[in-house]
Amino acid sequence: ANSWNPMIHWTVDGSFNQTSGTTTFSSGTTHEISGVGVSQFNNLVTSSSTINANDHDISIAGNWTHGSSGIFNAEVGTVLLNGAGNQTQPVTEFVPSFYNLLVNKAGGTLSSRIWTVSNDFELIQGSFAPNDGSSFYNVKITDGTFTAPSGNINVTGNWTRNGGSFNHGAGKVTFNSTDADQHINGSQVAQAFYNLTLVKGIKKLIFSGSIATVSVRNVLTMTSG
Repeated sequence: ANSWNPMIHWTVDGSFNQTSGTTTFSSGTTHEISGVGVSQFNNLVTSSSTINANDHDISIAGNWTHGSSGIFNAEVGTVLLNGAGNQTQPVTEFVPSFYNLLVNKAGGTLSSRIWTVSNDFELIQGSFAPNDGSSFYNVKITDGTFTAPSGNINVTGNWTRNGGSFNHGAGKVTFNSTDADQHINGSQVAQAFYNLTLVKGIKKLIFSGSIATVSVRNVLTMTSG
């Protein structure tokens, strides 16, 4: 498929695979994206529209641009960023958060922005460098390089590293669920952080999986937990 211009809703129960061109959702309306299939977009333009992702799987290989109004509502959908080169994404004003976010990039970078992921984040391959103030529920590093900002990222679920690398730099990771225990786990036997902060009320941060050593290179802060 080349370029497409959906006027209202978008439903895919099989698969849509766009290898070139741009899909542009018309401006100034509400679009429901739905179906049990997968939509693989090349470039995606969501104009100045309201986009409701429902539970649909959306993959983007190129650039994602938005207009000057409207919003992308992640709902319980999954967004996969899978381009081989540099990709841009809208600012947080128009795409404030994701439910599931997957990064599987053979090369290139993503936009510099605050990322908020309310369910699962997975780095499958490629590079990922969230800005200070980014928040995640579950973080899984399968391969690739996750580079922490010099400030702070929050994790409310579990942290799993099975491969790849976590470049902590001079950044801080805060585990901040006061409702449930959290785990640092995975198949990597040694995991390191620069600054590590626990804000957990009476709940615990548990080392599990194959972990033998968790090291903190600078400051460990236990506000509670």
